[in-house]
Amino acid sequence: SIEEKDKLKEKINIKDEFIISIVGRIEEAKGQYIVLQAVEKLRLKGIKVKTLVVGHFMDESYFTKLKNTYSNDIFTGFVPNPTDFMQISDCLVLATKKETFGLVLIEAMKCGVCALGSNKGGPLEIIDDKETGLLFESMNSDSLCEKLFLIYTNLELREKLALNGQIKADKYFDAMNQFKKIKTIFNSISKD
Repeated sequence: SIEEKDKLKEKINIKDEFIISIVGRIEEAKGQYIVLQAVEKLRLKGIKVKTLVVGHFMDESYFTKLKNTYSNDIFTGFVPNPTDFMQISDCLVLATKKETFGLVLIEAMKCGVCALGSNKGGPLEIIDDKETGLLFESMNSDSLCEKLFLIYTNLELREKLALNGQIKADKYFDAMNQFKKIKTIFNSISKD
């Protein structure tokens, strides 16, 4: 609900910033630093923005370095329900160099949040660029910054991408539909 979202924002000290979330294990290969670099570039343009980094760390020294380097951003650590944090975000980014699938994108899309992913691997199967989300050049913070600036300055586009993403996620990535397809496959195999 709106009240729950407002309480969560208050709890982690979010006011009127543009919120960019990245959810998953915190490790260099997941590319959180690409998102944090892009957000710093947005700040240099005078934009009030925060990165919401949600997830547990794999390497404590790497995590500490990120937190110290990007002290204007929020690092939640592990949370039991990351979709709560997605829902208070303006967008979610998956910045992994080459993600095999990218379930977090689907989760964000199902929450009605604008999704951005790198143009390598799994995100290509999930995001239809400029229709259901945005793709950026993998491991390129300048490319990501351009896409983030685009949806920051164009609310109509951001809302369109979020809605279209939600429709696609509900249609093609719904768990019950996937289970029915798997059941059909297993049934056809058992008849042979």
